Amino acid sequence: MAIYQLTFRADFGVEPMSMPIDAPDETSARAKAGGYIAQALGRPGQLVLLDPRGRFRIGAGFLTPGGSYSLELLDAPVSRVIAP
Repeated sequence: MAIYQLTFRADFGVEPMSMPIDAPDETSARAKAGGYIAQALGRPGQLVLLDPRGRFRIGAGFLTPGGSYSLELLDAPVSRVIAP
């Protein structure tokens, strides 16, 4: 598993938050990030849309809250090859 650092800030005045995510790849890390953002902002179980430009939206409505995020790979697993 790799470790990704999720950092996000809501547009409505919440201080930036940061947390590590263990995931096998970036796609899985993004899926987990949406859940973490929803939970941290008091909206567990709601859909969080992450766009590739670093913005997120909670829910699918026009006036839904949003903010900015970044997902950075901190520690990737090292594959080890054992010579015969």
